[in-house]
Amino acid sequence: MIALTMATHSTHAIPDKFRSIVDGLGQVPTLPAIVARALEILNQPNASAEAAARLIGQDLALSAKVLRLANSAFYGIPRSIASVDQAIVILGFQTVRSLVMSASVLKILGKGGRGSLDRRMVWRHSVATALASRVIVRKVGRRLGLDIEAAFMASLLHKIGVLILDGAEHAEYQKIMLEAGEPDALPLPLLERKHLQIDHAALGGMLAEKWGLPEELRDPIAHHLSPATAPTQGELAAVVQLSSHMAESAGFGAFEGLVQWPLDPNVFTILQCDAALLPEIGEAFQKELEKAESFFALIESSV
Repeated sequence: MIALTMATHSTHAIPDKFRSIVDGLGQVPTLPAIVARALEILNQPNASAEAAARLIGQDLALSAKVLRLANSAFYGIPRSIASVDQAIVILGFQTVRSLVMSASVLKILGKGGRGSLDRRMVWRHSVATALASRVIVRKVGRRLGLDIEAAFMASLLHKIGVLILDGAEHAEYQKIMLEAGEPDALPLPLLERKHLQIDHAALGGMLAEKWGLPEELRDPIAHHLSPATAPTQGELAAVVQLSSHMAESAGFGAFEGLVQWPLDPNVFTILQCDAALLPEIGEAFQKELEKAESFFALIESSV
């Protein structure tokens, strides 16, 4: 069994070249200006649905996706939603924030790519992980005071660092992916650390910081491989790891033929729940996947 005591890299241990990349050498995806401003408005306590809708409306593709998702079975709204501001009022700011970020992440994941990664698989894994996180928070996270939308967004973004590594160190990362597919190979994050002195979780946390995302997203992204090492938000980091594990087990792996990162037994201690709950959570997750068919259809149409 692979030991999970190796901590995710702290910021000070990150090689300078990756600092430079994340600081903006053009190889890192950026959060679109309209999306960033919309998220800023949606996060304000006195936010205006009209103001958010006016801004989102400047991006026709984003508006269309928000409306399509709001009218899909994914969110189960019983009547037709005809405008973005109506969607914001009915769904609530937190849900619309997730929709906006989802659309943005899909756009980011669709850019670039030179053969090392099957980005369609990364998309599907990320969304499935986000769906699983909703189920887990509903089952065990409420009593811990966890925010279901924070769990969704952190889970949606937890693999974003893979894109940085593939873009910044493409040739080396291609070799790492090939090595990861060999019999008896180490899991991908350990090979990333071995060859690049960094893993995708740490870089994802750096990108979240660069984007100005809150701590409740940064730390779960950066520490989802080892939740016990998270300086804050350890419960959310545990939700992300368990959600990723469930997505993998349900057939939504991010990488074909690679060894799955083992589930940290500390996850259940951190979440103050029993592993015996897994079958019940898994059953609820399968129902969530069935309900989200239209969400995956939107992803596939964006490829």
